[in-house]
Amino acid sequence: MWWDASANHFKNFFTCTKAFHIQGDGALGPLCLATSEDGVTWRNHTTGTAPFPNMVWSRPAFSRAVLLDELAADPSQRWKLVQVEYKGPSHLQYQLYASSDGLDWSRQSANHGTDGGIGAPGDCSSAMLNPFRNVTVLSAKYTDSLLGRQRLYAEANVFSEEAFPEQREGFVPWAAADADDPRWLGGPRSFWAPGGNVLLNSTVPELYNLDGIAYESVMIGFFRIFRCKERYPGCTMMYKKPECLSHPTAAGCEALAHELADMLLGFSRDGFTWSRTHVAQPHAAAGFDLTPDRRYPFVGQELGSKGWNSHGIGSIQGGGLTISGDDKQHESLRLFFSSADRVGTATLRRDGFASVGSARATLGAMLLTVPLMFNDINQSTLFLNVKGGVQSLLLIPSAGDGLPLLSMDPSPGLPAQTDSTMLPVALRPGTVPDLAALRGNPFRLSMVLEPGARLYAFWVSSAGGHSGGWLGAGGPRYPRGLQDRGEH
Repeated sequence: MWWDASANHFKNFFTCTKAFHIQGDGALGPLCLATSEDGVTWRNHTTGTAPFPNMVWSRPAFSRAVLLDELAADPSQRWKLVQVEYKGPSHLQYQLYASSDGLDWSRQSANHGTDGGIGAPGDCSSAMLNPFRNVTVLSAKYTDSLLGRQRLYAEANVFSEEAFPEQREGFVPWAAADADDPRWLGGPRSFWAPGGNVLLNSTVPELYNLDGIAYESVMIGFFRIFRCKERYPGCTMMYKKPECLSHPTAAGCEALAHELADMLLGFSRDGFTWSRTHVAQPHAAAGFDLTPDRRYPFVGQELGSKGWNSHGIGSIQGGGLTISGDDKQHESLRLFFSSADRVGTATLRRDGFASVGSARATLGAMLLTVPLMFNDINQSTLFLNVKGGVQSLLLIPSAGDGLPLLSMDPSPGLPAQTDSTMLPVALRPGTVPDLAALRGNPFRLSMVLEPGARLYAFWVSSAGGHSGGWLGAGGPRYPRGLQDRGEH
């Protein structure tokens, strides 16, 4: 799902049906489209033909990702479609397509009349855009005898099949699950891998999917961690009755879900190396060790419930992270997930992936940054995304050349009821009218937060508060596209 500023609506690309099956391998159906002005009320695209009037591309795929590339030099490649297609028994390949509007697609290969294709990816392989380096990234699923399901990486700054490795050996090892992820809940399990069937350590989960999107100055990674599966040894929690694992066809032994997988987050500056810190908080999903030495899901699967996510957390294959809110001071992020034939959203505060504050409600917190610097002539105002009171804020020049020490106005600080995702900070009268005195010079930000307060982000920009960063899949309040460059 992406906000298409040129059309002034969201475009949600999805698979129409699972009616297509190729030699028993279960390829997915055609690519279809729905649109919405607000991300809540949707209408099907209706210029297609029967049997799927909302269809925009007929070729089936095992997995696919639709990407909106606003840096594309060629307007005909503004929309990018990466599909994993069936080429024969146990043989899949990436194929690339492009479109100017997301409606009419063409193959991006010099060998249009041949099978062609890229690598030999697994069935849940996907793709993402990294605008910081202006490359398209292929995230290929691969299984080996040590880490099970993991990901391989390939990139190219030209969107053409010939620009990527022709064989899997041209991809490089990238990412896998580890012992800090939510634990594997079953027993030892075996599966096909190069060299034959192998046995994995029962305590190690697997990385089912890795997708990503640009947000502000980082890539957000969506790590789908695989934890158990119907009919796998030891996975009794997949059934209403534990004894159903050995007798899955018995009466009353229907599975609660086909598999158990949760979505966790990672962060990256370069789009290749990921930071995946622990999130020490309890979670309601079944089977979690509530200990501080494991990561917890951003969105977890809830077995046995009637919630939208009870049948599994689907991957984020292109877009999905949108921005909503009545005004810039009260914005939220909405992340759209699929679960079987359902769609749900995870909503959090703008920039709400992390925050600074005291872990104890009765204590405040102090923040002192590393040296910072800005150079743009339009950067004149400091903004905060903050909830709760701020006792003091100082901008401390690092250089000893007589630059003024700047402090926040009013002197008592910000009250405890402060709650804004874009709060301009006024400087105390008698210092300087704006931050121009610090431009081009290193400084530190010092802030004292009151008990219970949380700081989510701070930045220096023009008076309009536009960060210039990336906006995920965008939203209606950003008519200039996927970068925060202002409203006009």
